[in-house]
Amino acid sequence: MRIIMICSILLCLTYQVSASNSMVYAEKHSLNSKAFDSPREYFVHLPESYLLNNHRKYPVLYVLHGQSDTLLAVASIEAISSDIPELIIVGVQSGGKEMRPVILEGGETNSNGISFRSFLLDELVPHIKQKYRVAGFSILSGHSNSGRFVLNSLLDDPGKFNAYFAFSPSIEDNLINNRVKKEKLKLVTTNTRLTITLANEGEHMEKPFRELVSLFSESDRSNSLFHHKEYPEQNHGSTYLVSQLFSLRTLFEGWRPSWEIKKMGLSRVQKHYQQLAVRFGFEIEVPPLEWLQMSFVFSRWESEEGDKKAEEVVDYALNNDPNIADRFFNVVEQLNNNGFKQPGKNLHQLLCQKLGEHKKCKTDKLF
Repeated sequence: MRIIMICSILLCLTYQVSASNSMVYAEKHSLNSKAFDSPREYFVHLPESYLLNNHRKYPVLYVLHGQSDTLLAVASIEAISSDIPELIIVGVQSGGKEMRPVILEGGETNSNGISFRSFLLDELVPHIKQKYRVAGFSILSGHSNSGRFVLNSLLDDPGKFNAYFAFSPSIEDNLINNRVKKEKLKLVTTNTRLTITLANEGEHMEKPFRELVSLFSESDRSNSLFHHKEYPEQNHGSTYLVSQLFSLRTLFEGWRPSWEIKKMGLSRVQKHYQQLAVRFGFEIEVPPLEWLQMSFVFSRWESEEGDKKAEEVVDYALNNDPNIADRFFNVVEQLNNNGFKQPGKNLHQLLCQKLGEHKKCKTDKLF
């Protein structure tokens, strides 16, 4: 129970607060688009650690229909933040004809769709890569007609994104299914991940969805790149949140090391994240949360082995992120408040030994 308590405190959800005391979940930006010959809005939510670590890079989640769905994406990611990597979230203003196929059913060219596709791939994505510290891993996510755009994007340019999420996609016209049958896309060719979901929306949606599941399942015999799920208890509008949670958890399954791995010490945890880096193709650092939790647990052991492991974690953390010191002193307070006074005192002394001059080292009132 005490471990759960400290984890809850360390995972406390935070948002930026503006000068007017309003809650800000994303910043609105504008980019002059050559494709549209007009400005286009987009929204950016940066991870909490982005401003604290000036060299770390982050995967990017592009959220279509961003003028409304960015908030849902931020809420979903915050809810499971300890189970997935920190992400830069980019909400892309979009909707209407822009989300329809480039070539419509009657063979007519969709100029809005062509312009949006060009804006997204040739303008916005390069702009985000230039402006922010992004890792070499990106996800395109969409719901309803935006979900159909996601599937068309996968078929048009497989591999442009590393993963595609389509939530209750509008595929009742069978255009997507016919393309998949004709083009016989194999996800393994580009190592591309795809997740599709469906709410309780009647046979006209269920039939093409299940056919699409069968088509992609046949092309992914390993069952590692393609995932799907139906939500009979959800309607079309409510399926977004549960679908985003499912998709992110499935994509990043096994992201956090187990307690069995953590108990082996820092080197084993580092190996865990090195293996993830190979799996996802971008550099991954041990998250600060792991340092804090391991220092809490190792200090509680009240043994020579525990003290050695705690010191190893503290040394590594302070060398990699000097700003982490105050959060380690919060761990000291939690140890003390939960009845582990001697472990708290030992960790306090260790920190002061490593830091020398620090405001927290000038008082021993905790003990």
